[in-house]
Amino acid sequence: MKIRVGVVYHWFAHYREPVIREMVKTMGDEFEFEFISDEISLEPAMKVMGARDFAAVTDPAPTFRRIRNIKLGHFIWQVGIFWRVFAGRYDTIVFLGEFRILSTWLAILVARLRGARTLFWSHGVYGNESWLKLRVRLTFYRLADAMLLYGNRSRILMESEGFSQKQLHVVFNSLDYRYQIEMRGKVHSNRQNYRTKHFPNNPYDPVLIFVGRLTKTKNLSLLIRVIQLLCEKGQPVNLLVVGEGPELPHLADLVVQLDMRERVCFFGSCHNEHILSAHLVHADICVSPGNVGLLAMHSLVYGTPVVTHGDMSNQMPEAEAIIDGRTGGFFDREDIDSLYSTLSTWLTIVSKNPTKVQADCREVIDRFYKPSVQCEVLRAACSGGEAKLTPVELSE
Repeated sequence: MKIRVGVVYHWFAHYREPVIREMVKTMGDEFEFEFISDEISLEPAMKVMGARDFAAVTDPAPTFRRIRNIKLGHFIWQVGIFWRVFAGRYDTIVFLGEFRILSTWLAILVARLRGARTLFWSHGVYGNESWLKLRVRLTFYRLADAMLLYGNRSRILMESEGFSQKQLHVVFNSLDYRYQIEMRGKVHSNRQNYRTKHFPNNPYDPVLIFVGRLTKTKNLSLLIRVIQLLCEKGQPVNLLVVGEGPELPHLADLVVQLDMRERVCFFGSCHNEHILSAHLVHADICVSPGNVGLLAMHSLVYGTPVVTHGDMSNQMPEAEAIIDGRTGGFFDREDIDSLYSTLSTWLTIVSKNPTKVQADCREVIDRFYKPSVQCEVLRAACSGGEAKLTPVELSE
C-alpha cells in the first residue's frame, strides 16, 4: 500500500516543477502525492504553478488541491487547509516551514492528531535572527517530526539549539537539471566570438557576469567600482549584467560617471535558457556581490565559478555549493578591497587551469544539487527514516 503524502505550500514557484516531476516519476511506486497550494502568488514577480501546470507535469498527472491565501499584513492565512489536512487521510504531510503562515501552526497540530508524520521544508535557522525571532522560529519548528533543510549550515545551527541530527534532513535545492545538462551539451564554446559580440572594444579581456533582478540588496554598484579598480591595476575585465530592476538607472549612471561604458554591458532581462546557458558558459566568473541563491547553482552547472560575500548569516543556503578555492570564492561583505582581492585571485586561477575549474563546478551540482538527490532525501524523510550527514565535498 502506498504512503499518502500531502505537500502544502503557499504557492509552488515554477522552478520547482522539475523536482515535483522527479518525485512523481521516481517515487510513485512507493508514494502517492497530493500538492496543495494557492495558484496565485502574493509576490507579483513570482511565476507559480497552477492546476494546468500540475496536469502537464507527468502522465498520469499528480493531484493538485487549491486552497486560498489571505494576506494579513506580514502574515498569511490559508483558507481551506484544515479541511484538506483533516479529510486527506495522509500518512505524511510536508508543510512549507514558514512561521508567518499562521494557519500552519494549527494545521500541523490537526495533522498530528490525525496520526500523520509531519515535516517542515524550510531554510531553517539563518543565524542572524533576533532573540525573539529565533525563539518563535524554533518553537514553530519543534511542532514537526522532522525538517527538510536546504543546507548543512542550518542543520549545524539547529543541532546547537537541541534538535537531533537524525531529524534534520538536508535536501539541498535544484533547478531544471536535466534540461540544463542538455543545454550544456549544445553550447559550442567560442569565447573569442562571444567577447567580440558583447565587448567589441575589449574582446581579449575576461568577462564577469551577474544574472538577476537589479535591486539595492544585490549591491551591484560595488561590483562596477571593482571593475574600474581591476582595470586601473592592470587586470582589465568586462562585466555582463543580465536582468532588469529598479536599480538599473542608478547603475547606468554610475557606469557613465566612472567612464566604464566600454566595460559594462546591460543585456536586459532574459528567461531563455538557451541564451542564458551561452552567457554562463562563456563567462569567466559569476559575481553576486549581495547574497547569492539559485544563481549559484545556475552558474556552477555550466562550469562557471561563483564569487559572493562570505557573511553566511546573511547568505542563502545555495552559497554552500561554493567551495572556496575550488568552485568559487568569498569576500568580506561590502568591502571593495576584499572583493578586488578575491576577483584578482580568481581571474588568475581561471586563466591558469580553466578545465579543472569547470570540472569542479559541474561536479558539485552533479553530486548534490539536482532533483534525483533531493528525492533520495525525501524518500527517507517521508517514510520515517533517519537523516544522513551529507557534507558538500568534491573528489580530489
